[in-house]
This record gives sequence, structure tokens and C-alpha cells, in this order.
Amino acid sequence: MSRLNGKSPSGEEDRPNPDREAPPPETGKKSRAKRKNGSSKTQPADPKNQTDGTPIGSIAPGGWPAWIVPVPALLGMAFILCLAWFGTRNPAFGPKVIPLQQIQIALPTWLNRVQFLDEVRYLSSLPSTVDPSLKEDLFHLKAGLGKHPWVRSVDALDFQNEALTAKVQFRTPVLEVGVDPDKTTRGNTRFVDEAGVLLPVGDFPGLTRLGNFVPAPRGEPGQLWGDSVVEGGAALVGWLTRQTPPLRPAAIEGVPGAWRLQIQGHPVFWGSGTDGPSRLAFLRLALESVGQNLPIDVSGK
Repeated sequence: MSRLNGKSPSGEEDRPNPDREAPPPETGKKSRAKRKNGSSKTQPADPKNQTDGTPIGSIAPGGWPAWIVPVPALLGMAFILCLAWFGTRNPAFGPKVIPLQQIQIALPTWLNRVQFLDEVRYLSSLPSTVDPSLKEDLFHLKAGLGKHPWVRSVDALDFQNEALTAKVQFRTPVLEVGVDPDKTTRGNTRFVDEAGVLLPVGDFPGLTRLGNFVPAPRGEPGQLWGDSVVEGGAALVGWLTRQTPPLRPAAIEGVPGAWRLQIQGHPVFWGSGTDGPSRLAFLRLALESVGQNLPIDVSGK
């Protein structure tokens, strides 16, 4: 018999039968096993059945859009590059900034380190520190050292083990030149190197003296004296003192066509010019054989 409007044919409402047994609730091991087997999990939606307008394959695992996955890696690379660039510009990460007074440089005995570097800084308007990682700083330092009148050449600037070393060739005084005190305000005794370059005022006992009267220097310290007698005499004295063993005249005087020297108590007449190995050999032999104070003439050799 069919039921109409939820009622039995007799007209009574269809009510639940309390005598009918309800299925027992799932408890204990069976319930846990069922949950373990994933029977209660929600099945993932099939991407083919997506109807929200999102392109298939544009969603990465975890629900993020696919284009955002490489962003953290790109940001990490950018951060590392920024640190590398910052390290080349910041002394705290790159090479240390070195005070000018801490530059390692071999100075001759007559120069004071502090005074010399102060003069270098003054002549070139250098800052008090140098950054060895900057080519501009090294360029200005090299140029500043080269402007000092005692410096003949700057060979190299070497930065190793956090120390900056300057390899410098210094001028060596070889000739003492007397100047009329009425024609100069810097003293009547000046010194030049082998090239005839005027040197700063100083005290250098035992150097060869120039016997000629000469005009005051034309240039400033670090520049040529500007007189042929001074420059020629300095070249000859410098050449003699560089020989092995060296010969250092006590005095030199320019005479017509030659030079008159005082060497080991002998008046020596040397021909014009600064070279002459044959003359040098003859002079050495004569110094050993000729009596004391007798003149030696090697001007024609």
C-alpha cells in the first residue's frame, strides 16, 4: 500500500517506530580506521571542473599564484648584490681607510716622517685619510708625493695586509753651492742633486763645494737651478760618487774647457763632460803613484 501525504492508509501519521532498532554509532577502532583511510576527507576539486575563471595550472601548491613563487629567490639575490655593492663603498665592510701618517715609506735619514707627510698633504691639499680601494685616492696620493721637492719619482703604491706602502725614490744632495746673500733671502748656501735640481734648505756637511760664484737659483725647490756651471758640476760629482769605490771631490770649480777638482789632496784637471771610463782609470792609477799635493791632469784623456 502506498502512503499519501505522510499518512498511512488508515489516516494516521507515519511516525517513527520506537521498536525499530537504529544503527549503532561508529565508535572505537572502526571509527578511527575509517578516519585513517580518508573516507571522511574532502576530495580535491578537479581543475578541469573549475568554473571561477582561474586559468588551469596558475595555482601553485599551497594556493599561491604561480608567478609569485620565484619572487623570494629574486629578492634574496637582490639583497646579496646590495650587500656586495655596499661593501665596496663602506669602509666598515671593505678595505680600511688608512690615515696619511700611517703610510709605510722608507725615508732618508735627513727627513722627518711626520714633517714630510705634513708637507705632502699641504702641497697637494690631500685629506687626512686614504681609501686604498678607491683609484681616485691612490692617484691623488701618488701625485701629492711627486710634488714634494725631495721626491725624484714615485714608483708604486702597494696595498697588502691592510698596509699601504709607497715606493719612492728620493733626491740625494751631491753639491753645495754658495750664493751671494744679497741676492737671495733663503741663505747663502744651497744644495742640488746630481741633476742640478735645487733642494730644500738643510744641513749636509761633507759635500763637494762649488768654487764658482753663481747667480741665485731661478726656480723653486724641486726645480733645476737654471745655471750651466751648477748643473754641469753636479753631474760630474754625482757620476764620480756613484763609482765603485766612489770618488768624492772636496771641491769643484769650472775653468775654461775643463773642471778643476780637489781629490785626496790633489788638484785634478778633468776634461769637459761627465763620462770617461779611460780618464777615470788613469786618475785612479795617478792617485796611487803621484806624490802628495801634485796636480794630476786627465783633461786630455
